[in-house]
This record gives sequence, C-alpha cells and structure tokens, in this order.
Amino acid sequence: YLRLGEVSLEIESYANAVGDFLECQALQKKHFEKVDRRIAETHYHLGVAYSYQKRHDSAKEHFSEARKIIDERIDSLTIKFDELCEKDGPIADQNELTNEIAQLKDLLPDLNSKLEDIESTLKAEPVSDKVTEHLNKDSTNKSVLTDSNKSEESSNIQHLVKRKAEEMEKLEAVEKKAKVDTTA
Repeated sequence: YLRLGEVSLEIESYANAVGDFLECQALQKKHFEKVDRRIAETHYHLGVAYSYQKRHDSAKEHFSEARKIIDERIDSLTIKFDELCEKDGPIADQNELTNEIAQLKDLLPDLNSKLEDIESTLKAEPVSDKVTEHLNKDSTNKSVLTDSNKSEESSNIQHLVKRKAEEMEKLEAVEKKAKVDTTA
C-alpha cells in the first residue's frame, strides 16, 4: 500500500494516494511498534498527499505526528544506546544505534520545514478568504483581486525559494566533503 500510494502521488491521483497510505498505516499499526520509523514515513506521505489536496489542517496533523514519532524513536534509541554503553555492549551494536539516531536527526529539518510551510499557508488562508469575500461584494475590483493574489502567491513562495537554495548549498558542501574523503 505504501508503494501504491507513492505511485498515486507521482501520477497526481491524490485521493487514491491518501486511501492507499491510510490502508498502509492501518496495517503498520497492527504489526509494528508505536515508534517505528515506517509509521512516521507513512504519516509524512499522508502529509504530502493532503497538502497537494490543499487540506492543510490534515497535512499539518500528519507532519506533526511524523515528527513526534521520530522524536520518540530518537529518545528510545538514545536510552538503548546509554544502556548498551553502561554494560560495555558490542561496539557494532553501539555503532548501529548511533547511525540510526543520526539518520533520524537528519530527517527532522525536512519535517520541520514542511510544518513551517503548512503553518504559513494556514496563516495566509484566512487573509485571502477575507479579501476574496470583500471583493466579491464589489465586482468592479476584479483587477485588485488578481493583483493581490499574485503578490500573496509570490510572498508565499519566497521563503521556499530561499530554503531550496540553502538546501542546495548544504548538499554541495556534503558532496565536496565526500570527494575529499574518498581521495584521502
């Protein structure tokens, strides 16, 4: 169901994607522990699907739940790691836990940016609804509606463009570091 949902997202069949992800989530909750990262992944995909459907409240709910699960997973792995270190457990197990914690921490910035995007969209929606309602009462101002929507849309995506540029810079820095590490 997870893969079906991903395919539905790719072909922009968002209602089908939501249905597949919800089916996947129901099965995951039966078979996996509460803080399994696969459940968080499904919440993330549901957030994406809902955001494409412009169902921002539902998207926020699922992105928040994904972040909560990731945070709880990090906490539980940290406790396991501490216990393993106290018992002088195998280094391989300690490394495995350290790697998973690092991977999970790397997911948090993306989740946080998705939540910020949704929250900024939710804040902008009431303003645009009021402007539309006001202008619909006075149909002679149709050009004002078009201009205000254009400026609002451009201001809504400016932070996304800036964030994407920052992400690209980080990716380039990681790639450069990887090249230096492989040549050394």
